Amino acid sequence: MYFCHIVTKKWWRIVSAVWVLAGYGQAEKGLVWGYTDAPGGEVRLLPEGRVTPVDSVGAFTLEGVAPGLYRIQLWYQQHLLVDTLVKVPIEGPLLLFAQERLHPVVIEAHVPQAFHLDLGYLARQPEKPLAAHLSTLPGVQVGHAGPWLQKPLIEGLRGTRLAYWQGSLPLASQQWGDDHAPELDPFAAQEVEVRIGPSPVRHGPEAAGGAILLPFPSLCCLRPLEVQALGSFFTNGRGAMGALRLRGTWRDWGYQAQGTLLRSGSLAAPEYFLTGTATRQYHGSLSLQRTFRQWRLALAYAQYNAQIGLFQGMHVGNLTDLWEAIQAPVPRTASVFSYALTPPFQSVTHETAQAKISYLFSGGGLLSFSYGRQYNRRTEHDAQGLYAPLGVALDLQLTDHYSEITYEHRGWTVGALGRYQRNYRQYAYFIPSYERGEGGAYVYRQGRRWEGGFRLQTQLYQWGLRSTAGGVLPPGQKQTFWVGGAELRRYMQLDSSARTCLEAAWVHRPPNPAELYAYGYHQAKGAFEVGKPTLRPEPLFTIRTVHERPDLQLLVAAYFSPAYILARLGPPVLSLRGAALSLQYFQAPAAWLSMGVRKRWVLPYSLQVEARGSFLYGRYAESWDGRWRPLPLWPGPTATLELRRAFGLWHFEVGWQACLRPLEYDPLAEYSPPPRGYHLTYGQIAYIRGSWAVRLSGENLLNARYRAYPDLLRFFADQVGRQVRLTIAYRY
Repeated sequence: MYFCHIVTKKWWRIVSAVWVLAGYGQAEKGLVWGYTDAPGGEVRLLPEGRVTPVDSVGAFTLEGVAPGLYRIQLWYQQHLLVDTLVKVPIEGPLLLFAQERLHPVVIEAHVPQAFHLDLGYLARQPEKPLAAHLSTLPGVQVGHAGPWLQKPLIEGLRGTRLAYWQGSLPLASQQWGDDHAPELDPFAAQEVEVRIGPSPVRHGPEAAGGAILLPFPSLCCLRPLEVQALGSFFTNGRGAMGALRLRGTWRDWGYQAQGTLLRSGSLAAPEYFLTGTATRQYHGSLSLQRTFRQWRLALAYAQYNAQIGLFQGMHVGNLTDLWEAIQAPVPRTASVFSYALTPPFQSVTHETAQAKISYLFSGGGLLSFSYGRQYNRRTEHDAQGLYAPLGVALDLQLTDHYSEITYEHRGWTVGALGRYQRNYRQYAYFIPSYERGEGGAYVYRQGRRWEGGFRLQTQLYQWGLRSTAGGVLPPGQKQTFWVGGAELRRYMQLDSSARTCLEAAWVHRPPNPAELYAYGYHQAKGAFEVGKPTLRPEPLFTIRTVHERPDLQLLVAAYFSPAYILARLGPPVLSLRGAALSLQYFQAPAAWLSMGVRKRWVLPYSLQVEARGSFLYGRYAESWDGRWRPLPLWPGPTATLELRRAFGLWHFEVGWQACLRPLEYDPLAEYSPPPRGYHLTYGQIAYIRGSWAVRLSGENLLNARYRAYPDLLRFFADQVGRQVRLTIAYRY
């Protein structure tokens, strides 16, 4: 599966494809054969240049193919339908089914969902963060920390319970707090794969709720130059963004260069501007790949830069003004539109460089070695408090080195890893400076009906000077955590188009530095975070079931932890950086249920209907003999209904999203009851012809006033109002 990527609009077929390609049955060396849904087409084998026709039942055969890595293409009437990499010898048939061009495509691979992003889908909300593009998956919701800072919430889990991978490198900036949004530019990736549910063996104990993967792009055997471009203009914020991607081949090398620019002024709620919420962002990446004989080399560099303005009404200088701001129905700050970045704002830089080399043995084994370095920097600029005149209030810098070696053969994967991480801070205190060393190993097995594995690793921290609620503690303390996880899955094929999976998992997740030693102002969240040094690793047990049909996905999961780490609102705090609500970490037994569903219908006159929904219900107890209370700061049930219809080259879509108030809330963890539920209307009109696509789209078209839960902005202002955009996309 390492070099395979198959895209299809028929879910049951792609499930079968990945199942077959995972390595079952006896390999027939030198023979590549399979089935397609394009009778009369042709299959091309590159770079050999061999072509074979597809017969009347969709079958094809290529004989005498030497072991190695190849590109397989499915063509029909001069249209490229499938383009994927395979390694020969393969075991069993290769299934190639046509992808839907310029539209979002969902790839089903066993239980995890892989969500494919192309320019057609990104054009719907091109200025939105990555989390907004993933919310169409069942079980995935969006967590907010202001208009520009969003992150996915998978089955109730977020922060360092979700692993973010860029290529072969796990991102490390989630150590800076629960609501630190991932620095990922979706335009830099050809696809985004979302693993729903625990994935601790392959992606580490921080994948307790799932993993979001941006794999290396496939750059083998492209034309000399391929161009993808997108431009968008949006009304709310009076902003614009542009993205350009160049890729192709040059002297046996595949390359991809990409850049994204975004600028927006202050966003607006329905009745006033959210003063200070301007942003400037510029991102870029470069990838190089070469396949020679049985070797494959991948090199990648990426840089993410963002200056993000924060709503000024959340940042006040004393407790009296804080309470007045919370109680005011309309923000007390002036309603002003501006492109200027004025305090409070934060500047984020994220830089990654990585390399991966793989060798394919003649017997089919694949040996890979990867190394990556990342550098993260976040500076915060205050409008209130002692540091406001100084320019920079907080400066966090994190450097991370990660290396991994894996061997894959006949369904088995064995891996070992090493990691070194250093965090440095200046000016105000939020989390301590520290050094972290890490090492571990894992083994994973994929079979016809069963798959599972086990992982064990250790983390060693060397802490610097740190602050706690009890005072300042001296530097030099060392702390060691043994962590890991295990997974086990059982697949059942109910009929030709239905499949069910039962899954059990255990994750032993370490507390992150913010949960342990945070004692400072978290600017984006507008809260003063208070860690707890006595926290111990968090054991998490999961039982899940996933039912899949071509028109239905149903996910049900039950989670339990005897020592779950969570946060709840505490009394307001006055610090050197101003007055703010407080957020306090603690540990307690917890259990919850998650449900996600997506259902599709095709009605008369080719009208397509899709319904989605997510539901969470959870409880925690201060102690085993205490009262079980609702889990704090969780969103309420959500439901979405979409209607789509195409008339030739024109595509129309309208949708409604309803977010209900949480069924229950914990009065000990809140200042007031959650805000009432709300519903939003969105839609788009698209004209797609050849390489061009023009879209007129918008959200909150009725300009409804609402406050999202659990975003702390709800205490101070409404969310963003109507947004309308015009987007033009081109590919050559």
